[in-house]
Amino acid sequence: FHQVAPLNVVPVPNRDSSVPPRASDPAPVKLLIPTLKISAAVEALGVAQDYSLQAPAGISDVGWYRFGAAPGSAGDAIISGHRGYPAGNPAVFNNINRLQPGDEVDVELADGSLVRFAVTRMFSTPYRTLPPGFFATTGGPLLTLVTCTGDFRTKDQTYSDRLVVEAQPFAQKNKGEI
Repeated sequence: FHQVAPLNVVPVPNRDSSVPPRASDPAPVKLLIPTLKISAAVEALGVAQDYSLQAPAGISDVGWYRFGAAPGSAGDAIISGHRGYPAGNPAVFNNINRLQPGDEVDVELADGSLVRFAVTRMFSTPYRTLPPGFFATTGGPLLTLVTCTGDFRTKDQTYSDRLVVEAQPFAQKNKGEI
């Protein structure tokens, strides 16, 4: 008999961990990338039945992995978005490959604060291959943007690779601060 864990289970933090519970961290509500003119609503995501990261429902929205780090908090905050479809339909991350090191990526949080990040690197990885530190909930704050790239696999209805953009925080601003 094989039992599958329910999809809404949140990993229990290590008892020795000094990381506060994720519930206290404000959730992201908007992703802003000025150089690409992106202003996208953020959906809270979990995992699909095959335990892969859920995809955002809309092609103009992005999704944040809600069981991981919040942007600006310790660990790797994962935000994913669509990058077009084979039929040529545009999507939120269509031009994400144009980002350069130092480009600004902002995340507005539910408490009204804004966390500002700078792009540090971009790389691609095969689908289902997790880069080291991906989904980390400890360590310095990191924002990781993820989208599809490579060849479209009709059979699987997905692309062969994932484009990963990493960004480090500049500073966190409270609502109303410049």
